[in-house]
Amino acid sequence: MDDGYYSITKFYELLSGQVENILKKFNCVPSVPHTSESYSRECEELNSFLVRDAYKYEKNNLLKTTLLVKSDEIIGFISLCTGTTKLTKQYRKGHKIFYAGIDEYPTVNVTHFAIDNRYQHTAMHYGHVIFNDTLKRIANGVVSVVGVTLIMVVEALEEARPFYEKGFSFQVHDSRNTNGKVNLAITIPELKIVVNG
Repeated sequence: MDDGYYSITKFYELLSGQVENILKKFNCVPSVPHTSESYSRECEELNSFLVRDAYKYEKNNLLKTTLLVKSDEIIGFISLCTGTTKLTKQYRKGHKIFYAGIDEYPTVNVTHFAIDNRYQHTAMHYGHVIFNDTLKRIANGVVSVVGVTLIMVVEALEEARPFYEKGFSFQVHDSRNTNGKVNLAITIPELKIVVNG
């Protein structure tokens, strides 16, 4: 039974003697048999990233990873970094983004995001929990100390689009990538409406 008790912690706070065993238990490959092969492959890459690369990236300030944990299990994780992106004239106008000859706009990028398959599609909606917490921390903290125009989900899987679009009002901000993934974004004013109701 899922009692819903969990905590949100930074990746570096989990570092202990047992961390490798805890990380290796994480598996976001869905147990649903009709999942596409490419989706399963991407999930395997997320598993691998968490075990092999997340600590190195964290230690070298390439990105920051937040974990949703329950006792000695990782329910899910999300990794962020900063970046820049080009915006089409249509997107800028449609979202009322300031333009003064700027080519690149500052972003906070969601680079990795996954929920362990044991906690996917539960009544607790753990994906929404950690994603909403992250967006609130950006809207109420990050944007007060650094210039940010957009929050971007970089190369989201097509299967994941409804999660971002319906749950958090993200929209495609550029053309579809050739690998079948999309870059989704939300502006800071739109983000504040979503997280602050």
